[in-house]
Amino acid sequence: MEDFALKETKPNLGGAHLGGAKVTGDEAFPEAWSTDALNSGADRLANIWSKVYLSPKLWYLRVNVIEAQELMPGDETRFPEVFVKAVLGNQALRTGISMSKNTNVMWNEDLSFVAAEPFDEPLNLSVEDRVAPNTDEVLGRCAIPLDHEPINSRWYNLEKHIIVDGEKKKEIKFGGRVRVSVCLEGGDHVLDESTHYSSDLRRPTAKQLGKSIIGVLKLGIIDARELSPMKTKDGEETTDPYCVAKYGQKWVRTRTITDSFSPKWNEQYNWEVFDPCTVITIGVFDNCDLHGGGDKNGGAKDSKMGKVKIRLSTLETNRVYTHLYPLLVWGPTGVKKMGEIHLAVRFSRSSLLNMMHSYSQPLLPNVHYIHPLTSLLNMMHTNSQPLLPNVHYIHPLTVAQLLRHQATQIVSMSLSRAKPPLREEVVEYMLDAGSHMWSLRRSKANFSRIMGVLSGLIAVVKWLDQICSWKKPITTVLIHVMFLIVVLYPKLILPTIFLYLFLIGVWNYRWRPRHPPHTDIRLSCAGHDPRNKLEEVFATFLTSCLNDTVGVRYDRLKSFAGKIERVLSLSAYPHPDELEEEFDTFPTSCLNDIVRMRYDRLRSKAGRIETLVGDLVTQGERLQSLLSWQDPRLTALFYISCLVAAIVLYVTPFQVVALLAGFYVLRHPRFRHRLPSVPLNLFHRLPARTDCML
Repeated sequence: MEDFALKETKPNLGGAHLGGAKVTGDEAFPEAWSTDALNSGADRLANIWSKVYLSPKLWYLRVNVIEAQELMPGDETRFPEVFVKAVLGNQALRTGISMSKNTNVMWNEDLSFVAAEPFDEPLNLSVEDRVAPNTDEVLGRCAIPLDHEPINSRWYNLEKHIIVDGEKKKEIKFGGRVRVSVCLEGGDHVLDESTHYSSDLRRPTAKQLGKSIIGVLKLGIIDARELSPMKTKDGEETTDPYCVAKYGQKWVRTRTITDSFSPKWNEQYNWEVFDPCTVITIGVFDNCDLHGGGDKNGGAKDSKMGKVKIRLSTLETNRVYTHLYPLLVWGPTGVKKMGEIHLAVRFSRSSLLNMMHSYSQPLLPNVHYIHPLTSLLNMMHTNSQPLLPNVHYIHPLTVAQLLRHQATQIVSMSLSRAKPPLREEVVEYMLDAGSHMWSLRRSKANFSRIMGVLSGLIAVVKWLDQICSWKKPITTVLIHVMFLIVVLYPKLILPTIFLYLFLIGVWNYRWRPRHPPHTDIRLSCAGHDPRNKLEEVFATFLTSCLNDTVGVRYDRLKSFAGKIERVLSLSAYPHPDELEEEFDTFPTSCLNDIVRMRYDRLRSKAGRIETLVGDLVTQGERLQSLLSWQDPRLTALFYISCLVAAIVLYVTPFQVVALLAGFYVLRHPRFRHRLPSVPLNLFHRLPARTDCML
């Protein structure tokens, strides 16, 4: 049986202690390479160097389409069905069809995009008229250049292109005009990672709103051991491994060690830390550019060999953690250990006061709570045609998920153009681009997490049953005495509860975690799965499985979704095909193409349910981590607060406490604000067992 445990080693890096004055040569000479790499050809040497990358600066672009006037439809005998289509790069969105039945139409709808500096591409708007199903006539176009100056609202003239004498010419007699407001959101943070594993949350895009540094993170990538072979060279198995680490906007790539199953990098990198409740991700990959593995057409890909996530809030400050982390890859044949990576990590803070202040702040920038992103599913649908393309109903996403997908694509395209490039598959694997997709394994893992959260409540119920049945007479007598004291002196109830919580914290301190959490195979339900379920996890989207297999999985997934729909309502605007699906037989009797489309759509909706269930159980796990010293700083703050609360409640009359609490809850809206409260911010920053999920 493979060993998936975490192994502690001596805290050193390349012979020098991490954090000391000595700097490794690999950081000083990023173009260093092994002489064995000459066998791969001089043209490929540039692909094995170490390099530090910076992600492009991303902005949220909010476009408010207000109205259009003086439009000129081609057919004046019918009422126009006008909408606006906005395109930025490879992103395209459109408004709903206006209800106005004339040439002066109104929308007042918001569209959201992700834009990257420099703003080379303008925002292209086109006003179109739906003359027939799947047939649209362009009434006019305009291009809006992007800059940092906000545009409250402005009229833009529309240009209409017509074909004259076989040539395309611009007719600028007048195609109408459209009123649009364009704004680049500098106060928000563009998410390219899941919020559960994000490495940068609080820092807004605009430099003027930047946060102060609270510490420095130092990572030593020492070596890897017992790596699995990934390819063959001259009939022999080999591996050309390299590491990629990502934290914030800074990506680092170590040099590639050729033909080695036990590579030694001994490289050290530093990051500035703005928020302690963030995660650094380290991945290991096999370089496909060496030994003829890559081609100019991009057919080969860098094979993933596993990754490690380390949450900074679980680390003690100024302590060096050196461990051998298992490299695990989840594939169609199950979980496989690809080797071990030796890392040294140290998180040093600049000021305890600044760090605790960052804990009290909201998890995301303030503008995220004041002007949150809305869901595309809330947009109005037309009676005859769906507002969005059919793929949206097959694979529905919220605005946040769509924007995160676009941000991931922009980052991967930018880093793939560097030398040496970070390939698209590497960036997507590091950013967990497919984490929103449904997986039967993750659904079972979330159920196990729910049972783990409820296990404490179940244990309390069993303990009370033992007390009531007098199985432990001494304990039962003590409970009777405590009950009598509480009844006779009710003002001691709250102080006793807080004092009991403080004593629990003191008792649990002996068993506090000494090592950072790592991947838990049992929690991830990655031990043994039937092969059909493994294939279902890795079925491509859209699915490429056989028709009989799709039918079986569709019926099983439909049964699973039917159990959930009583509790959750996924959409208030059903697609016409959803109505047909509701009256379908079980097992299904539809054609293969329809079953395939419905199966893909149901997988996407099941993925949303899975995400929601995971978010709910995360709240319970945060409460458990608060009591078990997962975050030593927050847990210490909580138990000290419990002790102070016990003393204050003991000396303060209960009537005063009830009066102050009532006035606070019933306070006037003028004294409320839309940002989360400090206790809620502290709770949201607690770690959960998602860090241990594969």
